[in-house]
Amino acid sequence: MFLKIIPKRFTGLNVALAAGLLVNPWLVGYLLLPSNISFQSRIFIGGLDILLITSVLLVYLQGKTPERRKRLVFGFITFILVILVVEAGLQAVSFVTKLDDQQQSGFAQKASLSPYEGIEWAGQYWEEIGEFSLTSVYKPFVGWKYGPYHGEYINVNSEGVRTTWRPGETPGELAETLYVFGGSTVWGYGARDDHTIPSYLYKLLDSSDYDVEVHNYGEWAYTITQETVYLALLLKEGHRPDYVIFYGGANEVYAAYQSGVPDAHYDQLRISEKLGAEPSVPASVSSILNAIPVVLTSYSKIYMVLDKTIQYIFRSSFQEQDLDAVASDYNDEELRLLSAGIAENYLESINFLERLSQSYGFKYAYFQQPTTFTEKKLTDEETATDPRVTDSHHGLLQQMTYASLVGNPPASFFSIMEALGDRTETYYIDFVHISEKGNEVIATKIFEILEKDLLKE
Repeated sequence: MFLKIIPKRFTGLNVALAAGLLVNPWLVGYLLLPSNISFQSRIFIGGLDILLITSVLLVYLQGKTPERRKRLVFGFITFILVILVVEAGLQAVSFVTKLDDQQQSGFAQKASLSPYEGIEWAGQYWEEIGEFSLTSVYKPFVGWKYGPYHGEYINVNSEGVRTTWRPGETPGELAETLYVFGGSTVWGYGARDDHTIPSYLYKLLDSSDYDVEVHNYGEWAYTITQETVYLALLLKEGHRPDYVIFYGGANEVYAAYQSGVPDAHYDQLRISEKLGAEPSVPASVSSILNAIPVVLTSYSKIYMVLDKTIQYIFRSSFQEQDLDAVASDYNDEELRLLSAGIAENYLESINFLERLSQSYGFKYAYFQQPTTFTEKKLTDEETATDPRVTDSHHGLLQQMTYASLVGNPPASFFSIMEALGDRTETYYIDFVHISEKGNEVIATKIFEILEKDLLKE
């Protein structure tokens, strides 16, 4: 009865208009693809949705005659063809100039920072970092590992362990071993193989006549829980280190900030959603729905241009806080409770280390690392390197956690958060990673403490 009232020429348009209103990126994104569509992606896909609705409305309202409707439809088709031609042109330019993808170009931008500017090896190094970042694989019990990889400045073996500087002479049979655990700062993000914190530490031990062999067990984004599990797995395999040190603190806080959970690992919510979410639509439909935003946001050059434009226009809002972090809108009391949970996890992890050390006979120490949030002053370049540097909520959570740990430090806990306070140049290349010069300063500070409190016992 209702359809009889509507002119036949409008029936198909009504259906298209209803589809455009209902099948929009916000509804689809939140109901079906909660973890796959970012804010920028919603803006882009929303633009396409608005285009569809506007086009239908134009034909609906203005198409009073067949001739006019044809012109409107022709104009709409022409507009779509223009978009396709622009996209094809951008794709051709990208192919000819061999532009890196967004992640690669992000790494390449680091080469322009003052610690790398004019340095011969910098460009090649950051290219290798971009390639290495694609080598992650699932690793039971710890989540992931990167490698193997073999380049000029970055070398990681089949076990995922990065190469550490070695002295000219092979260590003797009675040489002791020191394992260094941590996240990507220990691994050496921003540094060549021979200029990581473990490499500098090995050089200091060797020059001071300590017969101690250093191994770099740092891994990208690892937290203290993952690191202690990693150590336990190595002990299970038969490894017997004499000394074990941990250097970190930032990853634990940042992972908790992302998820709102004190003992979390990096990107925990996204990973758990992918693994544990109940499918709300048939698998075949879900695959298609997943593919649409992935194709648009990963391969469309128009999207990349619009994405950069949106970030530029709203850069102050994006830089103020991490929009994807659960704790980004926490109040001070909620941040305090989260901080207390993070500190408690530290204590429990170090208690576990104490039991492991007693059972396996190694000595251990934990070093709390500096970040931009622990510094009294930053260079202008350090402030601008990373939007997270100016994220007030993230910074407050880091500071609250540091205060809890330093105020009531567990056994074998050493804070070296002020180690970089005397710098007169840029050391930080984001909110936590530092240059090779920074690594040398940190290694020297760790060596001084080891020599006083661990090696002489």
